[in-house]
Amino acid sequence: SNPHAVKAQASETCVSTNSTTWATAEEDWSEVYVKDWFTTRTSNCLLGECINTINDLLEYSAYQLRKIPGLGNKSLREIEEYLSQNNLSFKGNKNV
Repeated sequence: SNPHAVKAQASETCVSTNSTTWATAEEDWSEVYVKDWFTTRTSNCLLGECINTINDLLEYSAYQLRKIPGLGNKSLREIEEYLSQNNLSFKGNKNV
């Protein structure tokens, strides 16, 4: 079994919702791609869960992100730092 084939199949099942629920007036976060802002490891973990854009990322709580295989504390800090710098927060951030 080729592990790359499995990953390709997984990425093909990603469906973009194009939701702008969390977008701000300053920027359309559905056009900001995680692969352009995070390290390769963090990006690969997010992409493996069909989190392609910052808009997708904002649909997750920190608790949900912690459950992503391979996404450790360092990656989570990287994401938190990016969100903080852009005045964004995880979904349901009050309960984290």
